[in-house]
Amino acid sequence: MPVKTSRQGIWRTRNVWGLSLASLFSDMGHELVTALMPAILTTLSAPVFALGFIEGISNLGQAWAGIWGGKQADSNVHRREILVLGYILTGLKAAMAVVTVWPWLILIRTVAWLGRGARGPIRNTFIAEDVAPEHLGKAYGFREAFDTAGAIAGPLAAALLTSLLGIRRLIAWSLLPAGLTVLAVLYWVRDPKPRLQREQQSRLSAAQAKMPLPGYFDRFLWAVGIFSAGFLAPTFFILRVWTSHQSFLGVSAQVAALLLYTVHNVVYAIGSFPAGAMVDNRGPKPLLMTGYVIWTLVLVGFAVDHASLGGWIVLFGGSGLATALLETSQKAWAARMLPGKVRGTGLGRMVATVGVGQLVANGVAGLLWAEASPSASFLAAALLAALGAVLMARFEPLRAVGQDR
Repeated sequence: MPVKTSRQGIWRTRNVWGLSLASLFSDMGHELVTALMPAILTTLSAPVFALGFIEGISNLGQAWAGIWGGKQADSNVHRREILVLGYILTGLKAAMAVVTVWPWLILIRTVAWLGRGARGPIRNTFIAEDVAPEHLGKAYGFREAFDTAGAIAGPLAAALLTSLLGIRRLIAWSLLPAGLTVLAVLYWVRDPKPRLQREQQSRLSAAQAKMPLPGYFDRFLWAVGIFSAGFLAPTFFILRVWTSHQSFLGVSAQVAALLLYTVHNVVYAIGSFPAGAMVDNRGPKPLLMTGYVIWTLVLVGFAVDHASLGGWIVLFGGSGLATALLETSQKAWAARMLPGKVRGTGLGRMVATVGVGQLVANGVAGLLWAEASPSASFLAAALLAALGAVLMARFEPLRAVGQDR
């Protein structure tokens, strides 16, 4: 396991390993709670629109924190400390185990997502500063693969242990991987910039704050934002099967929903690293466009009532593949096209853009689900995702990749 920090040749640096392990443990706890969200809402007698409300408000918090975290990534001396604090806040979602009325879930989820938003740009900036531009796709894909390996373990634990431990006790156990996440960051991750360089950059933060992002990046964010307005939270996929009242090979719809979500995460994990390697070899745009198109088709598929297990497997697998393609290529493209002095700010702005888009996506989906039908929720999201794909297809950056690092 290489632990050397170097941008020349070795891309699996100490920071890439450390942040990948942190993502593994963090997503293990996160996805365990995500998989059980429909169940906890049911036990609290929450209305269907509550899911969209919780997802939307927390994503708005993530958006605000992403802007702040991006600025800290560019200028703050205490970047590593903020990264650790972000992971700690994300782990506080285990407090959902003790709620008695569903509105408390909004506060807990939002606090957790504030941590997620603040740490995301710093984490992505650390990788961009630690790895050569021609290897960024592999580095981001490698981290995404670890992230999604944790996302496989979480829903599997939910499916296998819920009947044994109960919903609330299992959610409380998500504190264990959260603690391992913090330990991984403390032990492995170091700020890529020398302290003197960070202190000098901190003193220049006011001047840098006035430095505008390139115009082409604003156009990129428009396409990302419109598409994100169709990027539904996976809890809606789980809920779609959960409420189908079907039995699959003797397995209840509730257990089948958790296992199908595991299929999503398995495909996501397997596809992330090859997607990153293809980004480095072929460029990010073809991979990003492929992910956008597959996601749009998956949403159309979820709008149809399915009676077969095979149909659900294809849709959950397709959503996992699309997520692997777009998450890896979108981050790598943004990091490569941004000037070094505002890279953290730009990555933070992208986190914010995605968060606002998902606020729209999940809020609209929840309302349409309650007032019209589940199919209306997915079709509306597919329309917005398709519009974002069209805008991205027309986007061409004017700046050469890898400049001004």
